[in-house]
Amino acid sequence: MAGVQGYRLFNVQLARKTEVSPSLLSLVFSGQEVAQMKCDSPDQRIKMLFPV
Repeated sequence: MAGVQGYRLFNVQLARKTEVSPSLLSLVFSGQEVAQMKCDSPDQRIKMLFPV
């Protein structure tokens, strides 16, 4: 086994926020690092960290 890859952090900015329904938001991010993101599987998920 080649080893487990760690999480990669991306510095992005919120470009657009749309309220799809009262309990669902559509968020569009921008920034130079967005182009480096990739999707390895159909069930891939993300974690978002918000400043307090």
